[in-house]
Amino acid sequence: LLLLLGMGSYVTNVYGLSLPFRVGSTRVLPGSEWIEEVDRSSLASNDIQDAMSKTRSLRSLNKLLPSAYPSDYIPYQVWNNIQDACSFIRNIFSLTSLFKLLGVGDPAETALNASIVWILRDGAGMLAGLLFAASSSSKINQNVKSWRFFADLINNIGITLEVIAPLFGKRLFLLVISISSIFKALCGHAAGSSNAAIISHFGEQFGNTAEISGKNNAQHTCISL
Repeated sequence: LLLLLGMGSYVTNVYGLSLPFRVGSTRVLPGSEWIEEVDRSSLASNDIQDAMSKTRSLRSLNKLLPSAYPSDYIPYQVWNNIQDACSFIRNIFSLTSLFKLLGVGDPAETALNASIVWILRDGAGMLAGLLFAASSSSKINQNVKSWRFFADLINNIGITLEVIAPLFGKRLFLLVISISSIFKALCGHAAGSSNAAIISHFGEQFGNTAEISGKNNAQHTCISL
């Protein structure tokens, strides 16, 4: 279910993003005047309290939003954060499978064996990442949306392989998690490069690319918490 939700969100999200970089109508978040614009004369006291409660909620939400952004920022970020939450939960399941197969809780397994397996797994991902960066980095800017979708697709495959790795037994365990690490490394490079272009699109009109990047990181941290 999490896999389907994560993929479905990005099918809707990435292909709905208005790239190549066109900026339509914009939304600027002003100060408290915009938030507190309420016609108190037409509201009962309870309604005023409800409105003020919503105002405080909006103020808290605005702490996680950039001061200015184009019209396609909010739809993108809503689905992006849903996908982040799904990926975070699936990563917990995958780590549980990895630790179990590495021998956590098994007195017959040693820390050295687990360390060797982990090093080989990470090494396979690092080598794949280097090869991918050398061969494909120059192509990503030509079709940002497709590469962002590729990154999420390949990440879902990698996480799924880690979750089902115990089904392959100890003989194929290292091979399966190494393939998984390769897929996740490809995701890291493709997602990082395409996200840089997307963030640049969101920040180019108002010159606040760094702010948008920082707020996106804060949103991701909140989702993880």
